[in-house]
Amino acid sequence: MAALHIASIFLSAFLLFLVQPMIAKALLPEFGGSPAVWGTCLVVFQGLLLLGYASADRVRRLPPRTLLVVQSAVVLLPLLLLPPALRTAPPGPSAWPVPALVLALAASVAAPFFALSTNSTLVQSGYARTVGREPYFLYAASNVGSLLALAAYPFLVEPMFTLTEQRRAFAAGYLAFAALTIALGLLSLRKTPVDSTATNTASAEPPLTWAQRRHWMWLAAIPSGLLVATTLHISTDVAAVPLLWVIPLALYLLSFVVAFLPRPGAKLGIFPRAGLVLVARALVAASLIALHGTMDLPYKVLLVLTLGTLFAGAWLCHGEIAASRPAAGRLGEFYLWVSVGGLIGGVFGNLIAPLVFVGVVEYPIFLTCLAFVGVTRADFRSGRTVMLVLVTLMTIVAPAIAAVAGPVSLELQLLPFVILPIAFSARKRPERFAIAATGIAFYVTAGLGMQKTTLAAERSFFGVVRVVEHAEDLRVMLHGTTVHGHEFRKTPYPIGYYSPDAPIHTVVRLTPAGGKIAVLGLGTGAIADIAVAGQHVDFYEIDPIVEPLADRYFRYLGRSRERGTGVKVVVGDARLTIARAEDASYDLIVMDAFTSDAIPIHLITRDAIALYLKKLKPGGRILAHVSNNYLDVVPVVRGAATTLGLEGVRIHWIPSEDQITWGATASSVVVLSRTAEPLAPLFERKNEPWTALGATPIVEWTDERSSLLEVLR
Repeated sequence: MAALHIASIFLSAFLLFLVQPMIAKALLPEFGGSPAVWGTCLVVFQGLLLLGYASADRVRRLPPRTLLVVQSAVVLLPLLLLPPALRTAPPGPSAWPVPALVLALAASVAAPFFALSTNSTLVQSGYARTVGREPYFLYAASNVGSLLALAAYPFLVEPMFTLTEQRRAFAAGYLAFAALTIALGLLSLRKTPVDSTATNTASAEPPLTWAQRRHWMWLAAIPSGLLVATTLHISTDVAAVPLLWVIPLALYLLSFVVAFLPRPGAKLGIFPRAGLVLVARALVAASLIALHGTMDLPYKVLLVLTLGTLFAGAWLCHGEIAASRPAAGRLGEFYLWVSVGGLIGGVFGNLIAPLVFVGVVEYPIFLTCLAFVGVTRADFRSGRTVMLVLVTLMTIVAPAIAAVAGPVSLELQLLPFVILPIAFSARKRPERFAIAATGIAFYVTAGLGMQKTTLAAERSFFGVVRVVEHAEDLRVMLHGTTVHGHEFRKTPYPIGYYSPDAPIHTVVRLTPAGGKIAVLGLGTGAIADIAVAGQHVDFYEIDPIVEPLADRYFRYLGRSRERGTGVKVVVGDARLTIARAEDASYDLIVMDAFTSDAIPIHLITRDAIALYLKKLKPGGRILAHVSNNYLDVVPVVRGAATTLGLEGVRIHWIPSEDQITWGATASSVVVLSRTAEPLAPLFERKNEPWTALGATPIVEWTDERSSLLEVLR
């Protein structure tokens, strides 16, 4: 009997976390390749999970036969909506995408997801009622199923199956789940409840207090919010590789598994509580110091530190939750309030923070909250604590005052961090570390002591875009840490990837007089400054905050208009908006949205390039700017070119020392055309080693199938 309970919970959890990356991947072409799409999906799924827990807690007290009828109806009705498919249109370019995204998820997977989310509570309650044992070990089995689904998706499911095949497989798995649920319900009718008073109802248990509920919600909200903030942090500020979106969630679920294992002695799961507290606080301190940016750590070190902090913090919080869990009679309410806390953390991190904060401020906020885990009111009743607050404030105020006067020395920048090890060393006074962490979080959030000047910072659904001035003559546009363009203010031509000797500059200048150019991705608008008078450049940019920043703080767009170049910016997803352009209208289409390492996959599939061909004039060219730190997408471009019968050439251009001095940046470019003739002028340039695309491996991505594992460097 226990094996059936485990199988039911495992299967429902596996399906719950298999459908999440699957439907998020399907939504990306409609809403843009942004980490916020995944984050919003997480919040919606947390909300549906909460509804499932609440409903299960209400119906689990019904008589067994009535409960079986209700549960059967809940699991059978979603079969009418399977396989899941997208049933709503994306928002307009000026609309906030979240409502449309929520509606898309609700119409696509809400019904089966809700049914799956009710299963864990009902199966655990049934186990406690019929077997008479504590059912919390089944919660660990649930999280193992969730974890395996997340691990299987990027390594097995995504590379091997198309989205259509994935949806059909999910429908088959759900059918098996429905059959198992009904079978388990029928078998439970034959079992006599061990103690109907103690297990089937909560009448024998003391009622929950609001202090207990607040405790569970607080501890659940911290790792949930930290999960969202960590996902955004590693996607923009460390290494923006979409494959990593799943890893934080997997670690979050693993923390549930280890936290709900049997705990002998003073342990949280399988680790001593005191040791876990020290590890979590040490990682919080290291993460806050790394956020300051004074030390230039390798991204792999930052990645391990960031993910390690999430796992240790989530384990600590979930371990405290597991240690304070009630008896089985209050199981439904327990999961309900834990789910409420998780939703609060997710909503704050994903919906409120982007509207309230300009930077990714929620990450240091949740690190600070983690520092307060285990701190009680009694800990603050001390004169020494007041003194620590004053010292902390002084170490923040001193560099802040100095920063107003001019550049801050390295010693003064590091002054606030001296207090962290001092506070950390006082193991019996946890409030000291929490106060010190709060001060440091404020310090790094305000950007005090940094040597560069931030001219502007804006945040949208798609991330944080900043314009910074590193010196009198250099301005840079950044999305997280990814450079979207820069300019020497005293130089009358574009620099970086677009400098006069760079391959992009060469190809753009081959466009005939009076020709039209389409550019997918605006950045600073440097390509407009390459075009000549009489030509017209249409930029397709998904993020509405980019154009005002490019127009105000960089001269490329204004200078090109003064020269007589036509410039137009179309706001919206590049693939959706260029589809509305006139066929055979462009001489050159530039795919310039891949220099960020979080590449929008839907812009480079075979289906996307086939669309671009329709918009291209006979004899026109498609230029793919494929410079990338972590992904080699040249084989993807060749795969599409081979299938579509296109000719192609490529170049990896490395500027000379003199060119680097004047702002040139190394770049990789692929150029496609219907015939070889438009590519012939490139081979005539002796200083640029263009080569045929034929020697490149082939990786074929379509809208139905793509895998980042195939192109990871």
